[in-house]
Amino acid sequence: MPSETPTIPVEVSSLAEYMAWKKATMPIPNGEGYALLYRGHSDAAYVLEPTVYRIKEGKSFRTVEHELYEELMRLDPVAFSNDKSVFERLVRMQHYGLPTRLLDLTHSPLIALFFACCSHEETDGEVIFFHWKTEEVYQPSDVPDASLAGVRVSAEFSAMGRDIMDQLKSFFAEEAAFDYGHAGVNSDRNAFLHAAITELDKLAEGDFLIQSLAIKTIEEKLISGFINPWRNRLDIERKELGLTRAALAISDSQAFLERFQNRFVDRRLAFIDSVCRQLKIENNSERNSLGRFLMQFTHFYFAYAPVNNERIRRQQGAFIICSPASTSLWKVENHKTPHKIRIKGAAKKAIMAELADLGVTRSYVFPELPEQAAEAQRRYPAR
Repeated sequence: MPSETPTIPVEVSSLAEYMAWKKATMPIPNGEGYALLYRGHSDAAYVLEPTVYRIKEGKSFRTVEHELYEELMRLDPVAFSNDKSVFERLVRMQHYGLPTRLLDLTHSPLIALFFACCSHEETDGEVIFFHWKTEEVYQPSDVPDASLAGVRVSAEFSAMGRDIMDQLKSFFAEEAAFDYGHAGVNSDRNAFLHAAITELDKLAEGDFLIQSLAIKTIEEKLISGFINPWRNRLDIERKELGLTRAALAISDSQAFLERFQNRFVDRRLAFIDSVCRQLKIENNSERNSLGRFLMQFTHFYFAYAPVNNERIRRQQGAFIICSPASTSLWKVENHKTPHKIRIKGAAKKAIMAELADLGVTRSYVFPELPEQAAEAQRRYPAR
């Protein structure tokens, strides 16, 4: 009989059951070539949102993220003098308790289990597990500038989206005034422009991700639905007409078509360069599509941690850099679907004791002196 695929549990009550789940969810038996990244939280209802974006009592730190960053840099610049990038500074700031767009991960399934069990014994905890090819996780020095947009300078992505949509509409409206000298080209061009302006109008106050996707679709339709088909058709018409005056008119229409595409490319590059200057993005590799360029601001970025303090070393840290632009339509779980396991609240105390037998204690995970002092008091309580 063929062997059956083992059932992956949805909840566990012991360290042994948890390690069996870990083994069952590995992408390949030894994980070679993969970055295995875990996160544990003590409440299974926890939403994967970083502290700076988390809404509490109707408020969040999202609109003052830049100010938080600058204020800490102003108050103690020496503390960050060895950090080589905005990302490394954010890692250190989060270490000291500042709300940031970073979500902690760990390479260690035991550290993740510790965080799932270390508090709220009355509530089920959860561990989530992401696995990426190692080359898909950024090294600290390779983290894209786009992932940190809005930290060095304030960024209002909703206003940016509206402005770009308005400027695109104006550009398309201006193009409608040109006569390409060919009835068919003019008709299809006007139909494309009308559809594009209507779509941009409809999304002027929309979600930033939807706006970016709409711009990307318009760009694709411009090339594949209008310019390329007419480029081919005009070439055929011109060849059929031979050396005639009508063929020269077709050549003029072809030139108009090429100039339209060139004007659009120039406008696209102007938009991209303007946004890069505004957000201080120094390294940007996406210049072939305005829509894809804007979509970078809705992505989630997985990055290895710079091991610049003992806590990160012991916790075997990594991070998710959450998307700079707010969108209600794309969560980290959409970007990369994780495995999840529920940790029964009633089992947390026993699991913590099992972890302690392996040396995974609070004073190990948090090596700072206050935690060592607290651990000493737990070992030697008052008598």
